[in-house]
Amino acid sequence: MFDPDRSLLNPKFEGYKLDALDQDKAVSRFPVDYHASQTNASGRSPLSFQEVQSRIRHNHLTISPNGKAVYIDAEFRVISVDTDEATFAPTFNVLYELPRQIQTDSSDSLHREYPSSAFIDSNHLLVADGHGNLYVLYLSDEGQGQAHQLI
Repeated sequence: MFDPDRSLLNPKFEGYKLDALDQDKAVSRFPVDYHASQTNASGRSPLSFQEVQSRIRHNHLTISPNGKAVYIDAEFRVISVDTDEATFAPTFNVLYELPRQIQTDSSDSLHREYPSSAFIDSNHLLVADGHGNLYVLYLSDEGQGQAHQLI
C-alpha cells in the first residue's frame, strides 16, 4: 500500500525529509500602519505565572463572522483590517478611538491588561480597554464605529 522511498528516509527518525519552502513565495508581508499595543510590566510588582501566560497567549487580531478583522493599536484606536481579494494587500481604517485613562503613581500598582475585542455578530463588537472599561461598538457600513460604554 505504501512503499517508502529509501533515498528520502532520515536514518535518525521514522519519517520523510521535507523540502524547505521558499518563504518569499509562501508568505506575504505588509507594513502595519497602526502598531499593536504592548504592555510593559513595572518593576514594582512581578507578574504571576498566570499573568505571563495570559500575555503570551493573547491574540491582538479578532475576526468577525463575515471575515472582517480588527485590533486595538498602541494609541487605543480600534483598527479594521480589510484585504483585497486579488492581491491580499491590507488596508487599515480607524473605526473608533477609545478614551485614554490617566494613570497616577497610586493607580499604577495594578498591572494593565492588553486591550481586547470580540465580535458579537458582524456589526457589533465588544471592546475592553485593559483598564476595566467595556464598550459595545456598532460598526456601520460607512466604516465608523459608534460606541456605548457598559462598565
